[in-house]
Amino acid sequence: MPSLKASSLGLIKIKQARKEKDWNVDDPQWLVEASKIIEPDKNWQDDKLYNIFAPGAALPTWKRFLKGQAISSNTFKAFCQVLNLNWEDVVERPPVDEVVSQANSSIAFSAYDDNWVGKQELLSQLINKLNSSCRILILTGITGIGKSATAEKLVFELLLKNCHQFISENFDNQKQAPDFISVGAKWLDKFGITIASEEHKEPQQILNKLVDYLQNNEFIVQMDSLEEILEGNEEEGWSNFRDEWWSKFFHAVLSSESFRSQLILTSQDLPTSIFTHGSRYQNFWHYQPLSGLTEEEQLELFDKMGLDIKADTSVKGYLKRIGSAYEGHPLALRVITGEIVSHPFNGNVLAYWSQYGDEIVEVEKAIEEGKAGRVSANDTLKLHNYTQKLKWSVRSRLEKTLNRLEKDAYYAYILLCAASEYRCAVKESWWLNLLQHWDDLPESWNEYKSQQLLDILRDRNLIEEVVENNEYLIRQHNLIRSIALEHLKKL
Repeated sequence: MPSLKASSLGLIKIKQARKEKDWNVDDPQWLVEASKIIEPDKNWQDDKLYNIFAPGAALPTWKRFLKGQAISSNTFKAFCQVLNLNWEDVVERPPVDEVVSQANSSIAFSAYDDNWVGKQELLSQLINKLNSSCRILILTGITGIGKSATAEKLVFELLLKNCHQFISENFDNQKQAPDFISVGAKWLDKFGITIASEEHKEPQQILNKLVDYLQNNEFIVQMDSLEEILEGNEEEGWSNFRDEWWSKFFHAVLSSESFRSQLILTSQDLPTSIFTHGSRYQNFWHYQPLSGLTEEEQLELFDKMGLDIKADTSVKGYLKRIGSAYEGHPLALRVITGEIVSHPFNGNVLAYWSQYGDEIVEVEKAIEEGKAGRVSANDTLKLHNYTQKLKWSVRSRLEKTLNRLEKDAYYAYILLCAASEYRCAVKESWWLNLLQHWDDLPESWNEYKSQQLLDILRDRNLIEEVVENNEYLIRQHNLIRSIALEHLKKL
């Protein structure tokens, strides 16, 4: 059974409350009153003549309580109640640096490792925001773009320079309940705050305690895969929290007069309720979409992972072409580099290109033909699955993204697949015109509903917006286009 003890300030309150009762320290009435609280169904007043009291209610325990020594939590709370004190105002909280796991040095990051490259300027900007007034940072982007790794890199840098503590939650873990009460109670338990059984049915009490603790202590809270706890509909999009108490929690974080902790969120989809609440608190949150690695960062990654990029100029050229075809997608490039440095290629880039270079050439050809005017074509691209490891690591995650889209917003899925025939960035109207060729649209369909489909794809980071020659255009990332073309053939 967990034990509790009084803080220095709590001992002062206990001493004052005991004086107000005007009972002698050794008076058995203290134990009688505590027994009535611990086991209220028995007649303890008669039993005091025989020194019979409830379990835990003993004179030595009472005296340990008065000295600020640890006793069982049930007895501690009972003694506080006898003194008409709120036990939470009396108890000694564990030091903040002992609350979460063992120590920061024992944190096991799932995505950030020694092969991290680039984004230094972006990291500096985000750290400056978190060190100033930013309470909530939202990182978004397509699957595998480096959201979790970037979040963990930020955590590492913040813990290195500050005395923050760290706690994390991954909503992609299907074995854990994602509702606010379950997660909030778990966090409070890690903070050393006891939750009564009846409070598990009171989300407002859990919210109040959670916000109060994070408000007054310096924590970094990383929350991954928020898209797993979002829902919605065709008209409003799929970016609202399934459990409304999550929305209330983030609103409470933003609206607090002061807040010493920082929350770093990652999501494929935009959590629009945070945007709505955040409109009044612009300085307290920041939204950062992530893109792929630059060419320089790609070469740095290849070098760090063991490829000799200086041995042969042709090697560097092939690697640049691979990086460009994948638009610097970190997960895909890590998988490919891992294959090149392993058996049977053992670091031989030329041999890898000889085996799989045609897939990259196919992408390059489609892009060039698109620029030359052949904008639309039913290409066959295999960027997401031309090797077994790409199927395991990249295709599986892209499939999950598209399957979720098909389930949640079928017509947005149809539009994404149909528009995969576009090889380059085109006008918005070109995408919308594709819907006219689909026979199964409801009779009530209109232009407004078509526009909503684009908004859904934007919210899920499945289309990219660019400006070329002073004209606003939209496009698909090469990896998204590759798997969308595969789905299009099945429609």
